[in-house]
Amino acid sequence: MRPKTRMVRRTRHVPVALGGRTRMGTQTYEEAVPVAPRDWDYVILTGSTVAAAALLAVCVVWTTASVGGLLAHAVPAWVAYLVSGGFDLVWIICLGLEWVARYDDDRSASVKKAGRMFLAIAMAAVGAHGWMAGNPAVGIVGALVALLAKGAWTQVMNYHRVPLSEPVRDVLAQERAELGLELVLAAHQRQVLRTRGQLASYRAALAAQEEPAVKVSQMPRTVPGERAESTVRAAVRAAQAALPDADAAAIVAQLDHAGISVDEDTVRALIGEPRTSGAEDAHRPDAPAHQQVSALNVVTVEAAVVEAASILGPDASAREIAEYVARHRRLAITEPYVRTALSRAAKKTEMDGGYA
Repeated sequence: MRPKTRMVRRTRHVPVALGGRTRMGTQTYEEAVPVAPRDWDYVILTGSTVAAAALLAVCVVWTTASVGGLLAHAVPAWVAYLVSGGFDLVWIICLGLEWVARYDDDRSASVKKAGRMFLAIAMAAVGAHGWMAGNPAVGIVGALVALLAKGAWTQVMNYHRVPLSEPVRDVLAQERAELGLELVLAAHQRQVLRTRGQLASYRAALAAQEEPAVKVSQMPRTVPGERAESTVRAAVRAAQAALPDADAAAIVAQLDHAGISVDEDTVRALIGEPRTSGAEDAHRPDAPAHQQVSALNVVTVEAAVVEAASILGPDASAREIAEYVARHRRLAITEPYVRTALSRAAKKTEMDGGYA
């Protein structure tokens, strides 16, 4: 028996002599090639799959009509027929999941069990409709339609399923476990980053609510009892947060300008700055030069203002004096405070002269 052939058009290059020169031209020709015999196994498998799908569609229509007619006695017809479609959809969903898990016997076993249970419920609903209609035989035959569809699809999937050896299944399970762990870690990391972002937002919102209250409030100089201690502590911490690089003297000056009286020792204790005498700081070899010069003469903020005014002269403005104090004494003061300090110093000098 001669094999079947079919004609295929092909192209090839042939030499062409023209004008004393030879060039390569393209020639089209037809060639008979053998045709592979029909794969009847594939044809039958495809036809069986299509037939199973058609039987499944018939089953869904029959179950929907039967269960819908049963439920229509209690609810509107459109609601009854809409709900009745779910009786077959549940075990059809299990069929799809069984196909996805066809290489994992452990996961497909639970899906098979659930599909059988849902199929029994759908068959019972169809049989109940036949019994309510006064014809139990019709109900039994109609219920068998769903069983036939389920059996057909089970056989089709069993044919497509490839049996795997136990070592191969174990390796596949390990790979799925590793990939699942990576997904879990990625989801956990995403949750951690989202939580940290929310925590940062909460902290920023709380800081924005607390900081203006400390800046705007003008607290009294003397508050009785424990309230005074908490007030001073809160004011020192707020000043430290606003001026993170300031020392105790600068914080005292800032609080004095706000109307809160506190000494430097208390501020050092609250901010955790160690107590050091001026002589120790002045003779510390590793201290910067500007710190050694400031430590030689420890003065109050008001004395620093008077000292700067005496150095700069009587024509110096309040702004120049404040800049001098900030540059040489590292004290943050304002121009109104400079004027107040100079006024106090002038009054004190007049009083000392009057009592002399």
